[in-house]
Parts: sequence; C-alpha cells; structure tokens
Amino acid sequence: MIYPDLVVNLSATFKTADGLPLVYADVRIRPAGNNASAHGYTDSLGQVSGPVPANKDLLLELMSPCNTVMYSKNIGSFSANASLGTITVNNNPSLVTVKGRLLNCSGAPVTKGFATINYGNVIRHVSVENNGEFTSTFYSCAGMPSVCEIYGTDVSASQQGTTAVVTVTSPTTDIGNLTACGTSSLQFINYNINGTNYSVSSLVAGDNVTGMYSDSLTSQSVYISGYHANTSAISFEFNAVSTVSGNPVKYLSLQQFGYATTLLPPFNVTLTNNAETTGQFYEGIFAGQFKDQSGATHEINCSFRVRRQ
Repeated sequence: MIYPDLVVNLSATFKTADGLPLVYADVRIRPAGNNASAHGYTDSLGQVSGPVPANKDLLLELMSPCNTVMYSKNIGSFSANASLGTITVNNNPSLVTVKGRLLNCSGAPVTKGFATINYGNVIRHVSVENNGEFTSTFYSCAGMPSVCEIYGTDVSASQQGTTAVVTVTSPTTDIGNLTACGTSSLQFINYNINGTNYSVSSLVAGDNVTGMYSDSLTSQSVYISGYHANTSAISFEFNAVSTVSGNPVKYLSLQQFGYATTLLPPFNVTLTNNAETTGQFYEGIFAGQFKDQSGATHEINCSFRVRRQ
C-alpha cells in the first residue's frame, strides 16, 4: 500500500515469551480508524522493516494465517525512521514451535546448514546452531493443515535429505534427528547467449537461484530465476505438464537485454527431472531464438537444476 503522505521506515523484532523469533508472521500497521494498511512478513530472525505513513497515530497488528488478529498495539506516530526494538508476544495456543537437529552423512551434527519447513504452502528456511539444532516458531490456526513437510540441507557438503511429513502439534513439535544426506543440493543455471557463457550457481557466494511452482484453474507453471553478482540475471517461466518434453516457455527475461525479450517459437523446455514436491529438483534444458527490444535476433541455450520452493 502506497500512501500519498510522507513516509518513514519502521523496524521491529518479534519474539515469543520464551525468547524465540516469530517466523514469517504477517505484520500490519495502519493509521488508527483506517482499514488501509502497510504490511510485511518477519524473517527467520523475527525481524521486519518497511515504510509507514509519518505523523499519524498507528496501530500494529499481528495476523494469523486465517486473518485473525493475534496481537495488537498502539505504537504512536513517527516523524523520522525508527526502531520499535524487540516486541514480545505472549504465548497462546496458536503458536507452534517446530524443532529438531540436522545430522550429516557421517551422523555428526550439521554446523552449516538449514531446515526447510513447508507448512500451509509457506516456506520457512531455518538455520542450524553449531550443534545442528534448529527451531522455528510461527502462528497456526484451525484452517491450517495437520502436517508439514520438512527436509534438511548440509551447505558444507552440498547435500540434502529426503522430505519428511510430520504431524504438527501445539505447542511444540519435536521431530528429533533429521538427516541431511542422500541428494546433491547443488543448484545452477548455465546458459549461453550468442556464444558467450553465463552461470549462476549455489556454490558461488552471493548467487541466488529460485524455483517456484504455481497451480491455477487453467494451467500449472514453473518459474525459475537466477542472479549473479551484478553481472547477469535470468528468469523464465514455462508450462508444467505431465510429460518431460514440449513444455512451452511463456517468457524469458535477461539482464543483458534490459530484461525484455520476444520469443520466436518453437521455444520449449525439456525436463530430464520433474519436481513433484517441495525440495525436489527441476532439471532440464531449452534452446531457441529471441528478439531484444531493438528487434535484433539472438540465440540462447540453457541447462538448469533448481530446487522447487
């Protein structure tokens, strides 16, 4: 929501009464008596920040996934950027803590890695402590699923484990030991444009690779993007079908050409591996021609391995 008035930036950290970060909580801030709100989601440390209207009395609210107000507080007005510090939220039956410990292929604790929790189609990445333990606390509600999907990743060894389905119980769901071993966690997008090679890889610090699945009434789509150190970025979306070949590309965006391209059909993705669930990998290739904004024609070929989020 964009306000016409002057805005300032507010930040805050949300924790439970036990001192645990409140993860991926929907934070809404609105002028008192006004339904229009600015909102954001806390990160894995319970932190959130963003613009709000200046010089107006504001109401802060924490919302459950079922759009119920779980916590509210009048926070006053602000004429400059400010931090609300740490806000402690009282424990209640809607708070769920999922915890466990990641083990590597040798059975020792993972010291550099994370657990990925998919609950209610919301992905939460939770870093481990030095002893391999991880903890994530978030809101649930009556309309949420009874189970979550969770898998572990050992960043140091580029390994991840299989996805476990765990029953979610309040206040604490302790899954015990979770093995981060058995599947390579390597992600990459390697592509060539007019004979020049580009690469995005999870092995390179600062590179970012994302794979998302979308299901609508009319189609299923896969969106993949990659970003490399201010020098190159690529994103593309294709129709996901049951076969591994002939998946039409809907669009292709490339930093080198101002992100806008016009595809020249045929332009299809061939999947060598399809990710059926969260944590599995899309693996495939595509090749074709496209035009940039000036109308010039270029050739591209690409191979990728990207985890479904």
